[in-house]
Amino acid sequence: MRSSSSSLGARATRGRARVGGGGRRRGDARARATRGRTTVDAEEEADANVEETTTTTTRREGADVAGRASRSTRSNASSSSRETTVSREGGGADEVFATIGRGACAACAAAACAAAAATFVDATTFDGTTGAPSGGCGMMSSERLRAARAVMMCNQENWRDGCLANYDDGSFDYVDGPGLTKIRGKKEMERYLKNQFDFSKQFLTVEEEVCEADSYVATWRLDMLLGTGPLRNVQGISVLKFTDDQDSSKIVYHRDYLPDGPIWENAPIVGPLVKLQRQTYTSCMQTDIGCAKILGGVADEK
Repeated sequence: MRSSSSSLGARATRGRARVGGGGRRRGDARARATRGRTTVDAEEEADANVEETTTTTTRREGADVAGRASRSTRSNASSSSRETTVSREGGGADEVFATIGRGACAACAAAACAAAAATFVDATTFDGTTGAPSGGCGMMSSERLRAARAVMMCNQENWRDGCLANYDDGSFDYVDGPGLTKIRGKKEMERYLKNQFDFSKQFLTVEEEVCEADSYVATWRLDMLLGTGPLRNVQGISVLKFTDDQDSSKIVYHRDYLPDGPIWENAPIVGPLVKLQRQTYTSCMQTDIGCAKILGGVADEK
């Protein structure tokens, strides 16, 4: 009985030991499982931390990039705004100058119209007289003297017969005083006379004559109506030369000397400036100061 009991006790002890061993093994397994979960959790946490760090870094980099882009955009916008402002300011200046220019042109046009209206004379009412001394003149033949006087007094009413018919067909030259107009040939002179008398009405009176056999010089006064207005008592001189053929009364050279000042003084816009220049010159020439300090003079060479 004691042996059986002892055997039973021994078997019970071994069973408990096996059970205890199994518990220990289960405990070890649980410990290993716990350690495994801890390791996994730690790795996951680490991965999460890395991911969060990466995300944060990415966000920061993105924010930096966005910030730089925003600053660049603002800078570009500011630059564009400045350029637009400058452009607008430039455009505004151009518009201002354009407005001033238009206003000046309008003012000049108005002044020209006012001057033209103030000096307007109906061409149909403008009249004058022509004339020349009577009798002979020096050594000039009567035929040449007649031709010379006809040329001097010709005007819009008879320029073809009075002037053109007395010029030589083969060789002829006309020059005005300043040399601005130079005509060669009778054909060109015909065109010039037509244009001149389409533009003006003229009445000339010869006052004095100086004659040689082949040349004629006359002083005269002229009443003239131009498109810019009337001119009265304009003084001038003309020189005529005849061909070498003493039997011919054809004129080969004609030159007129007349003051352009009165003509330009009567012109719109520039007229007052020309008149001021003439008056200034005339005045300073009659003063002790002279014109050098007013109009400028030649530098002293000493």
